[in-house]
Amino acid sequence: MKNTAIVSFAIALALMPVFAGASAGMNFILDTSEAKLCSCGTVQVTGTLESDVSGVYRIQSDSKWVTVAPDTVSLAAGESVPVYVYITPDCVSPPKDYNIQVSAKSDAGLSASQQITTTILPCHNVALDVSPLTGSACLGESAHFDVNVTNNGKTSEDFAISTTAGTLQTEKITLERGQTKTIGLDIPANDTKTDVTVSAQSASTYASDSKTITLNGMGCYSAGLTLEPEAKSACLNDAANYSVTLKNTGVREDSYQIDSSRGTLSSKYLTLAPGEAKQITLSAASDKEGNYSFDITAISGHAKAEARGTFTAVQCRGVKASIAPTEETVCKGFPVNYSVQIKNSGTLDDIYSLASDTGRLEKENISVRKGESSEVSLAIPEDALQENNTINIKAVSLGDAGISATAKSLLYVQNCYNVSSSAAAPEEKICAGKTAVFGIDIQNTGKLADDYTIDTNLGGLSEKYVTLAPQEKALISAIIPTELNDSGKKQVTLTISSKNSNAMQNLSLDIEPAKDCYGFSVLAKKDTLFTNDSTGQLFEATVLNSGRESANFTDELQGPDWAYISPRKFTLGSGQNATIYLYAAPSFGTKDDAYLMEINVNNTAGFSQKEFVQLVLGNATPLDMSKFKAAAATGRAAKTSAKKPLYIILLGIVVIGLIIFGPRLFSKKEEIPEKREVEIRPEIPQEIIGADKIAIVATEKESETEEAKESEGIKEQESPEKEKAEETKEAAPEEAAEPKVEEKPPKKQAKKKAGKKELQDILDNV
Repeated sequence: MKNTAIVSFAIALALMPVFAGASAGMNFILDTSEAKLCSCGTVQVTGTLESDVSGVYRIQSDSKWVTVAPDTVSLAAGESVPVYVYITPDCVSPPKDYNIQVSAKSDAGLSASQQITTTILPCHNVALDVSPLTGSACLGESAHFDVNVTNNGKTSEDFAISTTAGTLQTEKITLERGQTKTIGLDIPANDTKTDVTVSAQSASTYASDSKTITLNGMGCYSAGLTLEPEAKSACLNDAANYSVTLKNTGVREDSYQIDSSRGTLSSKYLTLAPGEAKQITLSAASDKEGNYSFDITAISGHAKAEARGTFTAVQCRGVKASIAPTEETVCKGFPVNYSVQIKNSGTLDDIYSLASDTGRLEKENISVRKGESSEVSLAIPEDALQENNTINIKAVSLGDAGISATAKSLLYVQNCYNVSSSAAAPEEKICAGKTAVFGIDIQNTGKLADDYTIDTNLGGLSEKYVTLAPQEKALISAIIPTELNDSGKKQVTLTISSKNSNAMQNLSLDIEPAKDCYGFSVLAKKDTLFTNDSTGQLFEATVLNSGRESANFTDELQGPDWAYISPRKFTLGSGQNATIYLYAAPSFGTKDDAYLMEINVNNTAGFSQKEFVQLVLGNATPLDMSKFKAAAATGRAAKTSAKKPLYIILLGIVVIGLIIFGPRLFSKKEEIPEKREVEIRPEIPQEIIGADKIAIVATEKESETEEAKESEGIKEQESPEKEKAEETKEAAPEEAAEPKVEEKPPKKQAKKKAGKKELQDILDNV
């Protein structure tokens, strides 16, 4: 038993697939399990896919670097195909080993996979060299360093150079394989020690390097300042002169700016060589008695020196300045006027020069007696003002330039113009062909009256120009007409603008298609009726307004001359219907046949519908109405035989001849009263006379009386009022209900030729 188990195990091992990529029924073999390349490069691995089972196989990988060709194959049993695996690592992938799985799967569930160990070689390298790495410079100055960048990789690359401080000569370079370039770097010495890191990074790969530079700052600049004498006295507004000596005690030439907290310096700017000293004069004065201390400073870009002195002043001259108002808020776009007051606060009469940093003063010089004041005006134009302004006034004594006074006023400018708009219904929904009217409220929300211009990108406006007082409103209308072929949404934008403000109002117009608003249908109650010679029939067709808008309708009939239609015009509201009556009365002697009649109905929106009916005379065979119905449904005219139109024309000629010459050809010769013509009227078939509608045919006597009147030349003239009434009747909308007619029993009539006017009257009455 033990030996049997060992043999079975050996057989199982022998039957296992030779390759790691094998599965029962299929083998997936690659020619190598290792690949070595640079990042951004591509390597091809060739393999073979074979199977004992027919099916569709898909080859794919778990790595985005891999592309397989082909990735889908169909194999018959025992067939094999070559497979090509392309591996392209990302450019930024660092050098190391990567395991990539490639697998093959069939639609029958068979699968096999192979692993490729991909080694990315160190093909990209950049090196920085800065010599020396430590430098020194005077505080406030810069030191220059040369940075050498070398491409130690195997391909040409673009590198970005950056630094944590200082200024690089360039920040981007391109280096060929093994090439070195030098970039200048200037680092300011702002502290006694500064560490700066400069870096190089490949634009496409992982290659990078960095170096740290140390810069030591040294003190190369110093100065000394002395004042002689340190204390002095003078009359008010008279100058006390001091000698100020500035010496450069540093090792570098330097330029200085000298300032004093009191008095006037003979020079404010000096440039001194190392160890050099120069003297300037300080003239100090005061308009108030007392002891004053003052500070003198000499400042360069690198060093600072200070000195302090005292000054005792006896009052002699003085000036004070004021401006009214000292604070004010005004509207934008208007000039502003100020009153400037200059007071001589000294003990001597004096003349003062005046200056303002904004606007224009009434006078540039003003003479003021001691203890007195004088006023001048300051005008500031509207275009010289910002939102927030400080108006500065200065008065300087011409007797002593050190005697001066200033005044200032805070001026705030606000926009007193503003406008807003609103629409009660910013969205409208209308039918194509209608006109939309939007109501828009425009309000002046500012503090001043303004003139506004209103424009729109669509349609028109009830008003284009309005003038509104503060907080006043105006209601205008935007009128947007539409065409019947319009549909969908349209955006309407109104702009309300003046020289000082503007606003915008957005409106939305949703236009329903004309077919949804004005659609309708026409359907005959019966499309086929039968009759005999000279016997009329009445067809009824219902017109239903399926649109959501009222519309005016007209109809017309294409058919034999002995067919009439009514009403010809009517109006229907949404969902309403009306009945069209078509009366067909063949003339005496009309040939037996099936006569096709086409009812065309149109509405004011330009939509039309057709309906077909036929009157079958005698023993004629009815037409197949289905093809005419189909043609009407698709909007195409039904095609008939080529001989039919000619036949109808010839038949019409025969009918006209029978109407004119029939009495002479077919009636017995009998004496007919002179000037009297006997017309043959068609009979109204009993089957079309319902309980709620009776067709009335005039009696022979009435006909004879009418004919006698015609023979005597007496013809009734319709009055203008009657014609107007008839026109009003035609234009008036007809209701969907059946027309009400007089209920009378039918009268038996002799066969007579039907006059066109009589037939139309019969149809109108029905």
